[in-house]
Amino acid sequence: MAKYKIEWSTDAKSDLFDILDFYIQRNKSATYSKKLNVEIQCRLVKKNVCIA
Repeated sequence: MAKYKIEWSTDAKSDLFDILDFYIQRNKSATYSKKLNVEIQCRLVKKNVCIA
C-alpha cells in the first residue's frame, strides 16, 4: 500500500482546523473530528491520485 503525504496550503489548513474545531465544540468530543479528518484526507487522495 502506497503512503501519501498531503501538503495543505495555509488557508486550507486553517479552514480544516476551523471545521474540526466546530465539531469538537458541537459534540463535546474529538472522536467525530478525528474520523472526519481521516475521511477528508482519504477522499482527497482517492480523487487526486495523480497529484499526490
